[in-house]
Amino acid sequence: MNALWDVEQGSVADVMSAMSSPRPARSTVMTTLTILERKGFVKHTERERTYIFSPVVDRDTAGRNAVRALVSRFFGNSVRALVQSIVDDRALSEKELHEIQRVMAKSQAQRRRPK
Repeated sequence: MNALWDVEQGSVADVMSAMSSPRPARSTVMTTLTILERKGFVKHTERERTYIFSPVVDRDTAGRNAVRALVSRFFGNSVRALVQSIVDDRALSEKELHEIQRVMAKSQAQRRRPK
């Protein structure tokens, strides 16, 4: 999806050119785009017997959907459990932990504002 978002729309060759090396086989990219289309993330049109693919969902929407699925599948629908897992991960730097705290404080402040 990242490669398709980068090209905005294009053929399998266009999508492949936006990928970093080593690139998967053309058939793998085509199969993946077809599966993504079946799932509603991608659509295609035909131009001179070539499929031109384009994303149906933007990066932000896809990211939010992926996080919701992650929380559902692995954390029993508990955002707290996800955050706890992230905070407990020893790979996080102090800087990253402070950034998470800053984001949470900003979110709390926005929720407290009258609408």
